[in-house]
Amino acid sequence: MKQNFRSLEGFGSFLNRGEGFMREYVWLECSVCGSRNYRTHKETRGADRLELKKYCRKERKHTPHKESRKK
Repeated sequence: MKQNFRSLEGFGSFLNRGEGFMREYVWLECSVCGSRNYRTHKETRGADRLELKKYCRKERKHTPHKESRKK
């Protein structure tokens, strides 16, 4: 029996493969201390910059984290 993996195509690299997946990895940087604590992916087309309240190990509390691209 042959399996159909067309619905899962493009999930491996988040590039322009498959059926319209335009996603890229971004880092979430703490706005208080500047450390990059989290990596996530987001859609590139028409998306605003991410800002989430996440836990910062350096500050030992929840702080706003903003999207940053790793250089």
